[in-house]
Amino acid sequence: MLPGPELGVVVAGVDRSRLNGYELVVLMGAERRQIMFYEAASLETAAALAHTPPGFAGSPPERVAVVDEYAADELRPALGWTRRAADRFLALALDVTERFPLVLTEMKRGRIDAPKARVIVATLTHLENHQIAEITGNQLADAAEKTTGELGARLRRAAITVDPLSAQKRYERGLKERFVELFSNEDGTANLTAYRLPVLEANRAMRHINQLAHSSKTRGDHRNIDQLRADTFLDLLCGTAGPNRGTEERAGQNRRNTVDIRVDLTTLARLDDNPGEIPGWGPVIAEIARRAADPDQIWQTTIVDEYGKIVSVGTTRRRPTLKQHRHLTAETTTCVGPGCRMPAHQSDIDHNRAWSKGGKTIPENLGPLCRHENLMKEAGWTLKRHPDGSYTWTTPHGHTYTNGPDPP
Repeated sequence: MLPGPELGVVVAGVDRSRLNGYELVVLMGAERRQIMFYEAASLETAAALAHTPPGFAGSPPERVAVVDEYAADELRPALGWTRRAADRFLALALDVTERFPLVLTEMKRGRIDAPKARVIVATLTHLENHQIAEITGNQLADAAEKTTGELGARLRRAAITVDPLSAQKRYERGLKERFVELFSNEDGTANLTAYRLPVLEANRAMRHINQLAHSSKTRGDHRNIDQLRADTFLDLLCGTAGPNRGTEERAGQNRRNTVDIRVDLTTLARLDDNPGEIPGWGPVIAEIARRAADPDQIWQTTIVDEYGKIVSVGTTRRRPTLKQHRHLTAETTTCVGPGCRMPAHQSDIDHNRAWSKGGKTIPENLGPLCRHENLMKEAGWTLKRHPDGSYTWTTPHGHTYTNGPDPP
């Protein structure tokens, strides 16, 4: 059912104690659609308030063209919000009612919630209105099934494609605003964060930290992997990281420190400026993709044709160790779990049908799965790979979800 008063009555009359697991998931979907419906109504109300002149309880329902500068302050005491929360809500309300009407429509249909609406607005707000209309018209059909991460990556790619020059300038402006910030937490710990870094170098740095952390774990370090990443990060910055690793270990580090990127052949040939794709990260502007494909860079480059078919799987400064493994991680760039964005190179290449149950070690029965999705499979979730490269999961409660063959 579409959300609205009728669905509200149905949901209110449901006795949850009489529902099985499958039915509880269905009910949750209906409840969430109702919430989205009322979120859209609330945003429309806030936008109307912003265009309402000052008055009192008996004032007529007038509207003005100019937005009231203090409309958000009206919301703060009424709803018990902070200034920041009120400002963010009103800004979203004005955006979806004035520049993103399709987002508001999809919210009313129970297909887009407020977090997804924020991602859409933040990703596309720098574009012209006609470009926003084009992208939202083409990209929101299945937004209900996408996570905010998947949706954001898809929209960034579309924004780069529709206006490559604007994307390049925006990226360059962002780099000029890079900075490092140190701030405290309520428990007395500290956060040290670098913002607006060059995307290639930031991904390579994170890969390096991951490699060092996993290397320590392999040697029997008692810390968990997140603690190891954080401590490695500090050791590198403070200059206290161990310098005496052997030649073989350093060589292994260099091999594992290679990062993947996908790029169109036409982009490499400078026939167009289509965005590249870093698995698990998302789209990058064409110039970054070309830089990564340079032989002097430590990147594994997957080149695809206009139909998304792999033309070449190349590696700079090293050769692939397992052709089958490399092809799978090039073809399916992230974990195939529902909505999972873990890069394939950080996931396990596992059997969809277990080896113990007759599953063969062939590409048609393999796929990248992060540790969590592997545990899900062991807990009763089943996985099937289709000829087009898509994967269908069946949950223990009987619901099925299919992931498309292409990265978002």
